[in-house]
Amino acid sequence: MSDFNYRKKLEEYLKRNCEQHRKNQLIDGHYILRLLLEYYQYKKGEAFGQLTKAFAKYAKEFNNHMTFEVYLKIYDYNSF
Repeated sequence: MSDFNYRKKLEEYLKRNCEQHRKNQLIDGHYILRLLLEYYQYKKGEAFGQLTKAFAKYAKEFNNHMTFEVYLKIYDYNSF
């Protein structure tokens, strides 16, 4: 799922769960915090997958040997 689609679904979910109070639309703070946590976990999982692929590719090419400098370069390039 693309980042744009995820944001659109998040926006739609928030709109569905709004309550009308006088002239204001209100939403429970717990919903927002939970959704932000879910989004954070989604993005972390995506980044972890990219890191895993990068490390696997490098390890395959260089017989599972990696210097710390190379590790830092790969990590910085694919940083969260």
